[in-house]
Amino acid sequence: LIKLSPNYHQYGQNKYQWQHIHIMKKISLISRHLVLVSQDFTFLRNSHFPLISF
Repeated sequence: LIKLSPNYHQYGQNKYQWQHIHIMKKISLISRHLVLVSQDFTFLRNSHFPLISF
């Protein structure tokens, strides 16, 4: 158990780091998607509803 313990700890850290990186990638993808959606919405608003101000 003593020999396996450091490796297990290292594995746990790597797994945590990988999950953290995965979550950060998801957040960046979602935020990028939201930016694109808001840009599309602004474009639609400007092109189709120029008289309506939100």
